[in-house]
Amino acid sequence: MDLRTVLVILHALAASVGIGTVVITDYFVFNFLKDHKITKRESDTLALCSHVIWAALALLLLTGVVLVSLRPEMLASAKFQVKMVVVALLTLNGIVLNVYLTPRLRRIAFHAHVAPAKSLPDAVRKIAMASGAISFVSWLTAFVLGSLRSIPMSFAQGVGLYAGVLAVIALGASLTKKKRD
Repeated sequence: MDLRTVLVILHALAASVGIGTVVITDYFVFNFLKDHKITKRESDTLALCSHVIWAALALLLLTGVVLVSLRPEMLASAKFQVKMVVVALLTLNGIVLNVYLTPRLRRIAFHAHVAPAKSLPDAVRKIAMASGAISFVSWLTAFVLGSLRSIPMSFAQGVGLYAGVLAVIALGASLTKKKRD
């Protein structure tokens, strides 16, 4: 097996782990917030998932850089360029999740004096839902793009399609109403 094949396998593995962990994390968040608070154990579980996602993203980026160095002509491909936009948004979304949302979700766990129904502000809930949707769609898009030889569209069309899907899904996710028990 040559180096490129090993890198492609590792790249696909990173994308698979990223998608899988994002799905599990989203499930956990929805489950953990049923009572409108997050316990220390739940917070620790989400932190572990976050570490796995960051490791998968790092491996995706590292293998991607080496793959491009082996075949620099990839830089001219619309598929590659769209995938780079997706990975950049994945990274930015991850930063928002870790810098803005995670600290707010963790604070919920330790504010016992706050009534459960008021412990998760709607704005934070909406951002969390939209961010989770963006993360899932972006990981899935990166995986699909990585699996295809090429895409039958230009860079602008690919980014436009991706942005349209993201907008619809993020809006839908942020508009969902959490049933208040």
